Amino acid sequence: FPIDVSEVACDIKLGGKTFAEGLARRIYPVLGNSETSLEVALRVSIYHLGRSAYQLLLEPSTGYELTGEMRLKKPGHPQTQIPFNIDGNIDLDR
Repeated sequence: FPIDVSEVACDIKLGGKTFAEGLARRIYPVLGNSETSLEVALRVSIYHLGRSAYQLLLEPSTGYELTGEMRLKKPGHPQTQIPFNIDGNIDLDR
């Protein structure tokens, strides 16, 4: 079934610290039984990015987390919000 996504908002964390927030508003409808790509504008905190980079130099691995929500629109219905959360661990080779 087709999905009409109005926007996607997300936060990206490394080592438990948020260093970027993203928002995508120009999203083409996803047709039934298909997939699409989207461009996400990221707002990055240089301070938090620097702290995250420093921590990455000290540790052999770090956790990551991508959280956010998709906001769907359907004519005649209120906007629906679908949260998502993806997390894991990244091994760092030096």
